[in-house]
Amino acid sequence: MVMFITIAFLILFAFIFITHYIFKKKLQITDEKLHLFKANRAKIFIFVEAITVGGCIIFFLTYMNHLGTNDISMSFIPKLTLILLFIISVIRGVELFIYQRRTKAYYYEFTGAVFFILLYILVLFGEQYFL
Repeated sequence: MVMFITIAFLILFAFIFITHYIFKKKLQITDEKLHLFKANRAKIFIFVEAITVGGCIIFFLTYMNHLGTNDISMSFIPKLTLILLFIISVIRGVELFIYQRRTKAYYYEFTGAVFFILLYILVLFGEQYFL
């Protein structure tokens, strides 16, 4: 358990170091915050993001209804949440790469996607080895 928490904090500190120190201080890259209701976002990416969130919710409810509450592992909800956050970060990174390539703000989104994948792998292995 201590090893699991230590590795999670190392991943978190590496993410903070990369985004704050390297991107913001060294490379002078500004972070462009994208959210679902931002005014100047492309409609296709809003649609894809909404379909992704809706599909994840439908999948989760269908999966829970099919298996029942006794057969779901404790790490199912964190795994599904990390996969959803990874997909949303990739969608937003692609949008920033296409429309705002000069500002290099997509670095933050793709770094966030790598962060979520690393946490997913940690939860996946942590379920078997650490907990």
